[in-house]
Amino acid sequence: MKVVITGKNGLLSSQLQIIDTNITALDSVNYNVIDKSIIQKLNNMNPDIIIHAAAVTNSAIIKIGRAHV
Repeated sequence: MKVVITGKNGLLSSQLQIIDTNITALDSVNYNVIDKSIIQKLNNMNPDIIIHAAAVTNSAIIKIGRAHV
């Protein structure tokens, strides 16, 4: 089974990679979930499961983002 997880540097992804080294973890530099091109990249990987665990954890960025909503 091919598993892909976003949020490569996060806690969940880090722990899953310890348990199963066959998990493909995606970082935000190369696989920005906001960029629509990620759909094609994920299709090319042909995963059975995608776990979306990416998150913004920088509180300054979160506050700025809320101001624009």
